[in-house]
Amino acid sequence: MDPKDDGDAFYVLIGPDSNLELYTSKRFEAGAFQTATDLLPPAELQDFYRISYATASKVGWDRQGR
Repeated sequence: MDPKDDGDAFYVLIGPDSNLELYTSKRFEAGAFQTATDLLPPAELQDFYRISYATASKVGWDRQGR
């Protein structure tokens, strides 16, 4: 992982199957949830986005750069 390419932190969130998902800050901020709109009805897609973003927590690098 390179902070210049991937960002200065990570985002951890609870995924749709109640598992933890980890995204680099650049990937998350660029739209980690690029779900095809034809897979879910608009109302369910909005609920998915609300829940996913609400559970996201920003986590920084540790002192050793991990």
